[in-house]
Amino acid sequence: MIRALAWIYSAYGWGKMEVKSFDPILDEVRVIIEDNFEVEGYGRCSEPVCHFTRGVLCGAASVIFGGDFEVKEVACKAQGDSVCEFLIKRKK
Repeated sequence: MIRALAWIYSAYGWGKMEVKSFDPILDEVRVIIEDNFEVEGYGRCSEPVCHFTRGVLCGAASVIFGGDFEVKEVACKAQGDSVCEFLIKRKK
């Protein structure tokens, strides 16, 4: 299901999403996005800017896996990183 989400995100032209890792024991997923649409309008920022994407990933994780999740953007092109990277974890 998470791979289907990546395909849909990419198909909408929002950026090329790829599931980097999935750990069912830790309830943790790492996702990277190349050319995420959210950073196109930003110059250089001191913090991550992809709030829409975090919301999409959080909602999708809740539907796919059930329960409450949190999403942290651990790398962002607006900060000078090569891709935007997100860590999705189940809330404890």
